Amino acid sequence: MKKIKRAIALSGGGPPVGTQIGALKALDEFGIEFDVFTTDCIGSWTACIFNSHPADERIKKLEEFYKVVFVPDDIFDGFSVPINIFVNDYFEEVRIVQKKMADLGTYQGLFLPQRIIEYMQEYLNPANFPKNTVDLSLMWTKGMSLNPVCRYLFKLMYQSDKSGCSWLLGPGEHGADLVNKYIDFEKLMTLKQRIYANAYNLTRKKIDLFTNRPAAKFYKPITLDVLKANSSILGYLQNRLIDGDKFCEGSVVDTVNFRHLRQHIKELEEVWVINILDYKTVKPPRNQLEADLIGVELPFATIAHDDIKLFEYHLKQNGYEDKLKVIKIDMSYKELDFFWRWSTLEKGIQVGYEGAKQTITKYLSGMTPPKNRKQKTATAAKN
Repeated sequence: MKKIKRAIALSGGGPPVGTQIGALKALDEFGIEFDVFTTDCIGSWTACIFNSHPADERIKKLEEFYKVVFVPDDIFDGFSVPINIFVNDYFEEVRIVQKKMADLGTYQGLFLPQRIIEYMQEYLNPANFPKNTVDLSLMWTKGMSLNPVCRYLFKLMYQSDKSGCSWLLGPGEHGADLVNKYIDFEKLMTLKQRIYANAYNLTRKKIDLFTNRPAAKFYKPITLDVLKANSSILGYLQNRLIDGDKFCEGSVVDTVNFRHLRQHIKELEEVWVINILDYKTVKPPRNQLEADLIGVELPFATIAHDDIKLFEYHLKQNGYEDKLKVIKIDMSYKELDFFWRWSTLEKGIQVGYEGAKQTITKYLSGMTPPKNRKQKTATAAKN
């Protein structure tokens, strides 16, 4: 039987990455293989690890790697940071702060006498006295904005030469020992399977494209720097430098990263999609931590949803709707959260596995007539 030419899209989205592991595990069990991997952010890491190992080891390696990335629940409960991958160089940060303190420009505009006079005139007027706790808080905030000490500390904290709170796996080549245990970049460059990734070039204001080929037209090779760059969350992680340009994750523009598939459309028969986010199931935040996480994840979820719709529209407009099948793996997103803890990873694997099995079962049953289903389903699974 002719082998079906397939692509798989592994979206970005961070903590629900367990769904990708579970879904790939189910796909492996049914013998469904892929020729093209189009990925973004954490999906790029998944694809690179998955394709670095023999078929009987790759799911185990994915689970091992992400067990290192995520944090035990008891630690995460009181310090909710993925401490193994969000890495600070505190000595470098001291140097950065000292540099800011030594800069004469830091001290310009600290003391604003005219603004202080205006502030005093406003609140010395009995008509403007605070009438409630909110008015009082507003008065304090306005006062702090004019306090030279507060202004100085604000400059040190927010205007020093840092573009994020920490580094992904550390600055430079830090983290390479861990990554090289799970990703064989040399092997990736020799595979028949194509892996695509992206990252947003902040310097040139465009998406840059990467693939597992040492010299591909319009693409640069996937490296550790590329994986660090395309997973650098704005605000949380410092921007990576590649060839002098600053990068952040590609998810800010293209979460599912379908653009690479256009050159493969004529040869592909199926595109499977593992989208790890669904904006319709995002729950209202109960605390500041959840609000911060949703503030990052919700835009990615909406971008991913729109990307899938646009890709399907592109197929329809170009006459490929009946030639190229898009299979979206359905799963119980409402059971997932955005915490970097072991229980989230384990739940994600379970949700992804169950969702993929159900999707694959429907897919296989739709491929064959009912009377021959058992025989032909087994044959189809081998493809």
